Amino acid sequence: MDQGRMASMHALISRSYPSRRIAGWTKLVTILLIGFGLAGCRAGVPATAVVPPTVTQEYIVTATASPTAEPGRILLIIPDGVEDLLSRELRQAVGEIVTSHGEILDEVSTITDQRLDPYRMVIMLYPDEAMVQSARQNPPIDFIAIAAVDFPSEPNLWVIGNRGSGMDRVAFLSGFVNAMITPEWRVGAIESTESRTGFQLNQAFIRGGTFFCGLCRPEHPPYYSYPVSLLLPDISEASTQAALSAGANMSLRSIWVPETVLNLMDRIQLPQQMAFTGVFRPAALSDSQWIAAIRPAPEERLREIWDLIASDAPAEQLEIPILVENVNDSLLTPGKMRMLEQIRDELVRGFIDTGATEP
Repeated sequence: MDQGRMASMHALISRSYPSRRIAGWTKLVTILLIGFGLAGCRAGVPATAVVPPTVTQEYIVTATASPTAEPGRILLIIPDGVEDLLSRELRQAVGEIVTSHGEILDEVSTITDQRLDPYRMVIMLYPDEAMVQSARQNPPIDFIAIAAVDFPSEPNLWVIGNRGSGMDRVAFLSGFVNAMITPEWRVGAIESTESRTGFQLNQAFIRGGTFFCGLCRPEHPPYYSYPVSLLLPDISEASTQAALSAGANMSLRSIWVPETVLNLMDRIQLPQQMAFTGVFRPAALSDSQWIAAIRPAPEERLREIWDLIASDAPAEQLEIPILVENVNDSLLTPGKMRMLEQIRDELVRGFIDTGATEP
């Protein structure tokens, strides 16, 4: 090869070699720059971990429908034509008890032909033999007889007062109270002659008065055999006025008055020197004319029995309590009240005979 030609090839090689070397370095730098860029991106931006979504299981609790207990039903029986203090107090007490227990009260006038299976308890004032038969025929039901007479013992038959309403004991205690607070024991009672009840109550009042004062002889005139009876031929304003006037002429200072007469006292003229006892205090009487209200209170025993029935206690026969209320404190001092309460408790227990007999 000649010299010229070799010189040309050498020049060509010299020019070509640097270009290839630079191109190689350029590729290498580019690759490195891309690599550093990617690494920088990863370092600057936090990596996000791929977490599988959380699945929350929801438990829906559905309340199981339970049958709502039906409220208990109570049947109250008050015979037709009975509208006295005892029936009013009983009706009010039963209503209050039933309401407080969330139960339902029905009232009828007779137990005969009554469908009793809806009721858990039957209460009857002045019950008759039909109630005894109903108790025997419906053993799951509790029966409460109030002011009964000679009722037999039955497993589901409660009796409050098996000697009637206990008014003879009330009259006896009234006679005792009147004699205890009256000067020279000048006491008396109005006796209704329309029924044998009036006679019996008058007997009990007289026995109560003499139980306290014995012979009850006054020291000064007029002289009468106290306690006295003021006969009432009929329940009217005229007869009541005449009886009270007769009592004033006998110098009576205290009188026991039956409920039927108490209802008339706001329409008659009352002797000012007399003080009265009765089953309630009439509005017409002033403080000086009043002694105390004494009455049978079967509703108090009824509240006790309600709790006993709830505890599945066996049926019993219980006496009717006697309540002394609306007391004139100026006449019945604490000492006299203690004596009165002692006699009352002995009466309720049957330790004292009231003396009430058939006419």
